[in-house]
Amino acid sequence: MLKKLPFIIILSLITFSSVGQTLLYSESFESDGFNTQYVLNRFSDGGQDYFGVVDSWGNTQYVTANATNPFTFQMTGLDGVQCVSAEDLKRLDNPLNTNLDDYRGYLIAKTLDVTAYTEIEVKILIGARDPGAFGTHEANDNDAFRIQYAFDTDIATGGNNLSPGLTSESTVNTGNYTDIGRFLANAPTQGSMQQDTDLDGTPDGAILNNSMTEYVFTIPVTGNNLSVRIHMDYDDSAEEIAFDYLRLTGINTANTNSINDFGASLRTYPNPTEGNVTINLGKVYRNVTISTRNVLGQLVHSEFYKSIDKTTFHIEGNAGTYFVNVETQNGKRAYLKVIKK
Repeated sequence: MLKKLPFIIILSLITFSSVGQTLLYSESFESDGFNTQYVLNRFSDGGQDYFGVVDSWGNTQYVTANATNPFTFQMTGLDGVQCVSAEDLKRLDNPLNTNLDDYRGYLIAKTLDVTAYTEIEVKILIGARDPGAFGTHEANDNDAFRIQYAFDTDIATGGNNLSPGLTSESTVNTGNYTDIGRFLANAPTQGSMQQDTDLDGTPDGAILNNSMTEYVFTIPVTGNNLSVRIHMDYDDSAEEIAFDYLRLTGINTANTNSINDFGASLRTYPNPTEGNVTINLGKVYRNVTISTRNVLGQLVHSEFYKSIDKTTFHIEGNAGTYFVNVETQNGKRAYLKVIKK
């Protein structure tokens, strides 16, 4: 009986540590998931105007008319060898766009039942033509890349009915969606695509380049069925942009608040706070990372400690809910919800 005890203890810890998070959706575009995993108003004119799944050199996949090397560059950091990319989405080139002045492309992931969760974490790889190594990107005032969500009756037609597929753009551009992530042109002409970190309409964050970078966003659950949509506004050449490896994870904060591998000695105070937060681990731990994200999934604080038993830090940002992750190099972890007044 004693010989079985270590196994029982290890199993209990693994189960306890995984409470509250479930991967609900994952798509890396390595096979044709059109009408099963997602819908999009894909097209190719046989040249450098296209929207759809491409390989790392830009050869279009799963489109009736295949373009030849639309990219003038190669994307790096893909999850596999394929991604979704776009260039020049004007109605003149895309027969699925019904308005001649329309230059939008949409991809909608299949609708998910999220009733068991309090928030959804969105992870996505995003990249664009490198403004330095591959010439001017030529992003202009009209260009935007948006990560959006909608619940229930606000979901677009295409999000609720993946089959029999798209007959017009109207299946993907309907509904009432909210931005959780946004990248905008940082100049009126010949600019680059830069993150609008606080969604105020002004690009102020990271600039996209040909190395795919992971971005994380958080959706607060306020309905039963969730639709996530990628929305691109692109109306000129030399503006290639791409995304890959879209993952949606359901999180139940009621459960994740109980993830605490440090035991009863871990204390967080004050909570609610006016800004300053103290974390007391109860004893000294080595190689500890403490990071804080807001409800949009944006990182607002992160610090690595070679040795720590207690620390105080300030949460920058507006009043609201923040999530603090405490993790040691050997995997011990606590996930805490902190309210800022």
